[in-house]
Amino acid sequence: MKNLIKLFILMFMLSSLSPVFSLTLESHEVLFLNSLARFLDVKPEGKALKPLENALRSKNPCVKGVGALILYRHYGRQFKRIFETSFTLNRDIDKFEQEPRKLIKLASVNLILADLENALGRLKDDRIRRIFLFFHFRNIDLWLLGGASEKLSMASFYRISSFDSLFGSSVDVIKIADRCDRIEK
Repeated sequence: MKNLIKLFILMFMLSSLSPVFSLTLESHEVLFLNSLARFLDVKPEGKALKPLENALRSKNPCVKGVGALILYRHYGRQFKRIFETSFTLNRDIDKFEQEPRKLIKLASVNLILADLENALGRLKDDRIRRIFLFFHFRNIDLWLLGGASEKLSMASFYRISSFDSLFGSSVDVIKIADRCDRIEK
């Protein structure tokens, strides 16, 4: 009986995670992100900059964020502001929509990620998947609750993971993430 009650509570929690503000990608956005992925490693120049300019004008925060990150990574300072604004968790800096905070147990994280497998499977580059997860979890404000009551924001985790996979160990990605949350308006 006790296990049945736990299962019911877990099912209720997961159903309440059907996010109102969750991030979705239309099929054309998936194709666009997959085409931009090559610029994560190769500096875009000339006509290759046009798709990135289009990405910066996108209403989808993930598409805009990928464009900003690529341009910042390869061109630096002139794209710093849009990069930091795109990757902030501070709603005073970027007025993104966000649901009320939800806490789930660490043991349940695989169930959450399994729900996103269909969307993630269409993205070819793992680094783009991590960026998508950052924006998705930023909007639904999902936090992991550990056994000793420690809390970890899924958005923070995926932001750091994304930065680390792109900038490497020679860059202090924690400092970059902190700067994103503290920029001047």
